[in-house]
Amino acid sequence: MFVLYPDNVLRTAATGVLHGYARQLVLEQAHRLGLTPDFTPIRLDESALWLDCFVTSSIKLIAPVGKIMAPVVDGVEDGTNNTELKESWSRGNIANARLAWRELY
Repeated sequence: MFVLYPDNVLRTAATGVLHGYARQLVLEQAHRLGLTPDFTPIRLDESALWLDCFVTSSIKLIAPVGKIMAPVVDGVEDGTNNTELKESWSRGNIANARLAWRELY
C-alpha cells in the first residue's frame, strides 16, 4: 500500500510487506516524478491528510484504492463481534488532488 501525503511524500511501510517487483518499480519511478519515498508506517488516523492511495500487485502492478472501511471501535470489549464499518478514507474526497498512481503507471 502506498499513500501520497502533502509535499509529495509517498509513504509505504518498510517492514511487514512483500518487497516485490511492482513495489520496487513504484519506488524507482517515485524519484523521477519528484516524489519522496517515506518508509514511516501509514496511519489511518492521518487519513485526512492523504491525497491518494494505491496498492501494488504482480498482476495489476498498480491499483487505485477507492475507499477504506474500518471497524467501528465503541470502547466496549465484551467479546462480541462488532461488524459495523465506517468509511475512513475515500477517493471521492480528493477529486482535484494529484493522482500519483496514474503518473506512476
